[in-house]
Amino acid sequence: MKVLILTTEENFKWTSMQEIIPSIENLWLSMSSDEITVEKVCVDELNLKEHMPKFLAADKFVVTAFNLKIVKAFEIIKKVLNHEGQTFFYVHNMATIGCWPLNYWKFSDLLTTNDVFVVSCERDIDSLRINYDNCRTVLTPFTYTDHVVNSKKVKVEKSSDADFVFVGRVSAQKNLHSLIWGFSNFIKKNLSSARLVIYGKEDHLGSPNMGMSCDSYMDHLKSLTKTLRLEDKVIFKGFVDRDEISRDLESRDHVMVSPSLHSDENFGMAAFKYLISGKRCILSDWGGHSDYIHSFTDQLELISVRNSTLGPVLSATDIEEAMKNVSNKDNFEPHFPAQYSLDSIQETLKEALKDQREQEGLSIHSHSSGLLENQEAHGKIIDNKFSEKIFKDYRDLLSKEFFSHYGMIESLEHQVFDRNLYQLAPWLEIQENTIVGKDFHKGEIEIALDKGTYPIVDISRNKRSVSKNLIQKLLTLGYLHLSNLDLDVERFKEDRCNTSIDILKERVSSYLKTIGVDNLYFPDADDNFPTSTEATNVVLFGGYLKRFLESGCWCFDKMHFWVLSSSVKEVLISLCNLPENTISVIEREKIFDVKPTAEVDLTGEVDLVYAGRLSRVKNIELLVQTVFYLQSIHNCQVRLNIIGSFEDESHDYWGYFTETSYENEIVKLINELDWKYAKPIVHTHVNWEEWPKKEFNKPHYISLSSFLSEDFAVSVAQAEEAQWPCILSNWGAHRDVSGALLLPMNFIVPFLKKNVLSDIYAKRLAHFIFKNQTNQNKPLILKKNDQVEYLKIEDLDRLRRNFVKTWGSEILSLSSNEGWKFAASEKGQIFYRTLVSNLGHFIERANIVLIQEGLNEITSISKELSTLFHNIDELEGFDVLSATEVLQKQYMKKLMTSENIFLTFDSGGCETLISTIESIVGEDKIVHLRGGSR
Repeated sequence: MKVLILTTEENFKWTSMQEIIPSIENLWLSMSSDEITVEKVCVDELNLKEHMPKFLAADKFVVTAFNLKIVKAFEIIKKVLNHEGQTFFYVHNMATIGCWPLNYWKFSDLLTTNDVFVVSCERDIDSLRINYDNCRTVLTPFTYTDHVVNSKKVKVEKSSDADFVFVGRVSAQKNLHSLIWGFSNFIKKNLSSARLVIYGKEDHLGSPNMGMSCDSYMDHLKSLTKTLRLEDKVIFKGFVDRDEISRDLESRDHVMVSPSLHSDENFGMAAFKYLISGKRCILSDWGGHSDYIHSFTDQLELISVRNSTLGPVLSATDIEEAMKNVSNKDNFEPHFPAQYSLDSIQETLKEALKDQREQEGLSIHSHSSGLLENQEAHGKIIDNKFSEKIFKDYRDLLSKEFFSHYGMIESLEHQVFDRNLYQLAPWLEIQENTIVGKDFHKGEIEIALDKGTYPIVDISRNKRSVSKNLIQKLLTLGYLHLSNLDLDVERFKEDRCNTSIDILKERVSSYLKTIGVDNLYFPDADDNFPTSTEATNVVLFGGYLKRFLESGCWCFDKMHFWVLSSSVKEVLISLCNLPENTISVIEREKIFDVKPTAEVDLTGEVDLVYAGRLSRVKNIELLVQTVFYLQSIHNCQVRLNIIGSFEDESHDYWGYFTETSYENEIVKLINELDWKYAKPIVHTHVNWEEWPKKEFNKPHYISLSSFLSEDFAVSVAQAEEAQWPCILSNWGAHRDVSGALLLPMNFIVPFLKKNVLSDIYAKRLAHFIFKNQTNQNKPLILKKNDQVEYLKIEDLDRLRRNFVKTWGSEILSLSSNEGWKFAASEKGQIFYRTLVSNLGHFIERANIVLIQEGLNEITSISKELSTLFHNIDELEGFDVLSATEVLQKQYMKKLMTSENIFLTFDSGGCETLISTIESIVGEDKIVHLRGGSR
């Protein structure tokens, strides 16, 4: 039997074909034996005198690829010579485009039911069934002839944070924009130090089957990387020779990833090489990728490709989950499954060579003929060159038939959470009532917003509340990511402090175990309540008041409480009336290697560093203004470094805020101030373990937090471990930090005055810091329990009922995150003042400054009022009250004992108020800052 290979190098413009076509040639040539002789003819330069004898002598033909030169040579064989020899035609990408080029150039007319379509994956067989009703197929995977060399290699040991690597064309069809977004979410959530390394050059093809171009895709990817602040995490290597890639990667652990939606993904040679080397892979469940699950189950994560109104979707959220899952898999010894061996493939082909069938013409399926009509309607063929557009767009119903045979499955009904924030794909943005942008794979996007109660936010922090139906649509399109979604248990976590909670839970558990304390329950962290009725050690974190209110659900008989700061114990004793000996404080040095901090020294160039959540409860705007005045008034060469992620949380008792995003407020404030030395730097997306390792100049940690849940402060503990000087609000867990400079809370949380007086208080804070640099804190030390006592559940129930009876039923709104309802009541105001007085240290004032305006209605203090305040030399010696507060019962004692009362307003129109104050304190104690008296 004589077999003639008709081959070509014209298709080598595809890098993969430079490897695949020679491997097909070598496969057949290696089958030469006494029974079979095999020759090869390259038809790129057809020479009839030389090639005609070979055509005539052949019994069988092998066609390695399709192009017009192949068509010309094959027409000579079949039409001119009327040769009936069986043909083995390698399909490559033809199955998923309806074989329309074969039909258009009449190549399929030269084939019969005895000829064999050679495919490399099961999905190509599925696709061919909607091209021809009666075609014959044989599946032979491509192989790697150097596997013998590969088999001599050894297993690469798994690393904790292996890099993710993509090798291939940089093309929109490869879905690399979703890969980068998914990778960004993965490293943020999992605190991973992994990188994403991309090998390959841009192909400038876009989505040719849809006639969609994608110019400068590489530039788009680099811009996306910058937008997501991943410049040091995503590495673009460009085109690198395959051998050099192998040398670069073969001895290092890494995960090969390809979320491709390319319609010609019929094998994946790069993925195959990594799998046989024993390494892990993440691949789209698409085309040839799907077959690997049978041979490499434990190394592989396949990501489902789902249907949408815009065609196949592989979402960033699914990529993120796959990265997490593959991290739990191990590497293997290099191995080469038998079905990919040269012997196995040759045996399959030899059997096919023996199998002769009747020769009938091919019957073109209606889908294939419909695709040819599509091509003629939408595409153009110029100078006999292929036009690649065959579908109108991704909404074309015929395209869905081919996609579904290639691996696309039905879309999911996504669970929609109504108490979380959905993040919009970073290539889309909200403009008024429309979502607009460019999906690099699908083209221009414009989606109308319909109002509802589900919040979405774009990369620029523009927010809208939209309908559940729109959320479902955007999830189906892969354009949303649910923030704080725990993919392990598929549930929504409300707590924004998850990172700190996870760290503290691990360390507290370890410490308590060393001192023989077991049967632990972490109500802030655990999903499952203890079912045992035995004595339980309850560890309370920042949500201690909520947990106290929820304790009616606890089923154990008795408990002992463990807290992380002395101030939390004070609150539980004074507000909740828990017995002192039922609460133990875990000292900071037991769970972190903390040491007394160094003295504050602001001489020379100094980096002030804040790390943590960037929200209103952390007083970032006050921090920015304070550092500004350290520079402008006190000539300190300090630079502020702000590290963390922005959010818009505020406390119920603070009054009103603008609806603009907090990030925008801070950025605007920084840009508006005229900085004398260095402008503050905001660092986002920094791993919690990495920020203390950054190279700062003479670093000092600073925090003005008045967060009600400031029960430990992990970032402060990290600074303590490094023995940085610390400048902290005299608040919560900060009060336990040995050696810190603590700032009086009078300038940080004056009740309901936050927005109004922040500029004034920032100047006083800067003055206090500059004047008291060497003052170091001696931590608040509560007397240790003489003995550990357990509180019976019935006693806890009684204390909780008394607590609710004292403060009113509206206090239960704290458990449902609606504390503003309680804060607006008279009892609520007293409760929050009591709570704040327990958490923070306030300096007693001898004087009162009285301002007229109702502070809740003001967003910034007027320049005139600011000038009046500065007529007082030492503002820290004064309390500030508004005229609406001064006659409230809780302030009357303060008014009566004040040495002086300073009025910032004219008497006109305020005669009754001033007369009342004079009758209480006497006319001689009143000072008019505007000059004159009544």
